[in-house]
Order: sequence, then structure tokens, then C-alpha cells
Amino acid sequence: MVGGEKERIELGEIRKRWKTLHTRNPDKVRRHGRCSLTPEEIGLMLRALGFGSDVHLYVASGEVYGGEEILALLKALFPNFHLKETIASKKELAPFSSFSSRMAALDFIV
Repeated sequence: MVGGEKERIELGEIRKRWKTLHTRNPDKVRRHGRCSLTPEEIGLMLRALGFGSDVHLYVASGEVYGGEEILALLKALFPNFHLKETIASKKELAPFSSFSSRMAALDFIV
């Protein structure tokens, strides 16, 4: 399971660098349904909804906090796991990679 003291400390350090970020209570925000699900929670929810391991998942985010370790369970549940980098070569992505809006447009198209 993700989270815990280590994650709280790491995210706290990241937030200190953002001077304009307001202080919030993440537990309260999560209880009110305004917090993203973890990759593990997404996988379990999709399975509970009846999606099988033959479903293709495309993750349209940038780097996921916790990296490959956090994505491991989702990938185990859904081995047809895709990112921009797994469906296009670096050469194909090069014209888009310097522009976040273009990279987001690719995600939207997929």
C-alpha cells in the first residue's frame, strides 16, 4: 500500500519549494473525494468494475510519484499498459517533447 510517513515527508519537502501552494489537509481533501486515486486503487477499482487483464490501459500523466514501484501492481493487473514512450519512439515524440500542450494533445488523441 502506498502512502505513509515516508511519502508524507517527501511530499512535504516538495511543497516547501512551491511558495504559492496553499496549506491543505490532505486527509480531509481525500475524504471529500477531491484527491487522485493511486495507481493501485485505480487497478483495484477497474477490476471491481469487471475489467479483465486483456484491457489496454494508457496512462496520460507525466512521471508518477513513486515511479515504477508504485506502478508495479497496476501493471501486474493490466499487463497491456501503455505510455507515450511505449507507443511512440523518441524520434516520433521529438517534435512534440518541447511543448507541454502538444504532449497533452497527444494524450488526448490517444
